[in-house]
Amino acid sequence: MSGSMHYIEGTLLPEWLNQFRKNNAEYGDMHHELGIRAQYVDMHRKMGKVRRSLWDGVDTSSWRENPREIVMDLIGHCFLMLDLMDRQEPIKFPNVPRARRAHQSFSPPEGAAEEDGLDG
Repeated sequence: MSGSMHYIEGTLLPEWLNQFRKNNAEYGDMHHELGIRAQYVDMHRKMGKVRRSLWDGVDTSSWRENPREIVMDLIGHCFLMLDLMDRQEPIKFPNVPRARRAHQSFSPPEGAAEEDGLDG
């Protein structure tokens, strides 16, 4: 085994598992409520923070989590997604319109201006 494998197995996995147990005690199986898409959203959000800190060089000293903690959370979201995939739970499709691509024109649904207060 490589040195990295020993470090991952002996140090990182136990550390991650300890943190995941704490988070699981707080959140439980809440990931089942919104399904696999919600896990993707959480992962996407976390990856944005990782990118800003490690790629863009943004100062993270004022953030609630440091980049290392964010990556540990990201690993947890990956495992939660695998949990949902392995259980073959149906993908939940909320009743919201899909996002339009930037090159497509946007027109609000008929009557949206009155209902949403966007008419003035």
